[in-house]
Amino acid sequence: MKDAGWSKELEGKQLEEELEEALASARAWMEVTSAQNEITGSGVLQVGETALLVIKSTLPAGVGWSVTDCVAYDGLGDCSQRLIDQVGCPIDPLLVPGLRYVLPRPIALMRHQEASTMFPAFKFPDRDRVHLKCSLKLCKGPCPRVDCDDDDSSENRTGKFLLETIEAEVIDRIEVFNSMEVISPEIDNLRDSESYLSDNSGFLLPGDRTVCVSADKMALAFCTLGVVFLVAIAIAAVGLLRSRRHCNSGSATPYYSRSLFSSSSGSSSSAFGSKLLHKEASLSSEHLAGASSSSRLQYGRIL
Repeated sequence: MKDAGWSKELEGKQLEEELEEALASARAWMEVTSAQNEITGSGVLQVGETALLVIKSTLPAGVGWSVTDCVAYDGLGDCSQRLIDQVGCPIDPLLVPGLRYVLPRPIALMRHQEASTMFPAFKFPDRDRVHLKCSLKLCKGPCPRVDCDDDDSSENRTGKFLLETIEAEVIDRIEVFNSMEVISPEIDNLRDSESYLSDNSGFLLPGDRTVCVSADKMALAFCTLGVVFLVAIAIAAVGLLRSRRHCNSGSATPYYSRSLFSSSSGSSSSAFGSKLLHKEASLSSEHLAGASSSSRLQYGRIL
């Protein structure tokens, strides 16, 4: 650390305090812009347009760093894509090539360092913003780096990197974030045409018998049918209860199920009815006899 420009007169606690003060003023950040509009820093890119990813840091002299574990995600956690692995090598060089480090530039007791790469802009489905996140490993002195162009397998590179990391003293790990807006005119035009067709779905072409109904309208229709069905059931139940109540109230009035003059034998009512029939028969015979006698007296000859 002293060889990197730190005060050689400071020892022990004073050196640690100076290091902590320098670390407090240290910072790191990520920039994502269009490679064609690097100066203006336009934040809107089209799919396939060359994007420039730059990671910058201002760290105390004698502190090295290395970029690892870069991930692109949609911001909601539904989709993600690894770009740089844990040793700092690209997962897919066609998607995002490896980072190129620039020599540190001294600023007093600090060192300004940069790492950059260019890649074709991409996006996730139904998302216009792509979020990027990278991890920075801070080392005491230069951080070990793996030659990503080596033909060794990924496992061998990882093992070699871990051995070198053990030998190096890792001070801390920090993360840098940024996002870029990526648009696709072709997809946007297709969405606009689909939305136009959905808005004008009532105007069907001649011979087209297809009926398009949105999900909201379908749900509303089912809810309406359900309410109508429940109302019909309630009306039927009320009508049934009223009819049963009317029948119960009518059955309280006494009535005779048989005629009073039934001639059936074997019951008291039939016996009573037969007696009434006999009495009526006798009365009718007496009435006829009296009528005949009176008629004879009225029209008879006087002797």
